[in-house]
Amino acid sequence: MSISMKMLEESINSLKEYMDKMFYHYPVMETTWSNMNREEQAALSYQKVEEVLVAVKEGETLLYPSLNDWSNVQFHPAYGLLPVMESPKMSQITKSKVDKVVMVLEVMLGLIGSSSRTTKRDIFYQHFCDFSSQKELDSLVAVIVAMVQVPRLLLGVVATSKGLVVGDLRYVNSEDVLVDCSLAVGGDSVPQDVVEMRNIETSAKFVLVVEKDAVFQRLLEEGLMSGHLPSMVMITGKGVPDLATRQLVYMLATQTGLPVMNMTDCDPY
Repeated sequence: MSISMKMLEESINSLKEYMDKMFYHYPVMETTWSNMNREEQAALSYQKVEEVLVAVKEGETLLYPSLNDWSNVQFHPAYGLLPVMESPKMSQITKSKVDKVVMVLEVMLGLIGSSSRTTKRDIFYQHFCDFSSQKELDSLVAVIVAMVQVPRLLLGVVATSKGLVVGDLRYVNSEDVLVDCSLAVGGDSVPQDVVEMRNIETSAKFVLVVEKDAVFQRLLEEGLMSGHLPSMVMITGKGVPDLATRQLVYMLATQTGLPVMNMTDCDPY
């Protein structure tokens, strides 16, 4: 059965109305960090990291909310998985890991102080003699984020973005460069610092999130963006999406109110 443009637009409008109702009943969650300016964020991040370094020098035991314990999270039907704030189960950093944690904390302190950023991969290459693998460093970064309770981006550590975006979207990135995603033939890389995007402009009717990069590229080859469908933004995380890709989808949904559709396979895992 063929679907007319009118039917598709009606479906998009119905989805938009549903999203508006959901945002009315479940507004975007705000955190302490989201209500601060950059200077305040940097100052508090620096303070929290410094406090942990002082605690290490004084011989205190380093504890953090267990990352592999499902009792530390709770499911909300509108917001998804949320951390348990009251009396979470804690884990202890072993003595063999303390020196490595301190090393990473000192790197983060320098990044915050200089208002610069680096990738986890770059940290590993600079200290490859101190870590057994990239996976070990990634695990320590996750532990530190949980321990100091500071968003990873504010600690100056980012992950290399692998996602792609194409379509009716224009923005100015952190380097003051105007990016027009409609000009990217095979998709433009999702920026690592999505929160730094500004002057966002779009006349898209919806966002289409495609799980597989192969399907994303096939849709582009078949001329999906050539005007046969309502104006849209298409995004792929190339499989399991990274943080930057998830942040971009979240930002488009919450700041522009665009309905989001997903194209995935039938494997829930």
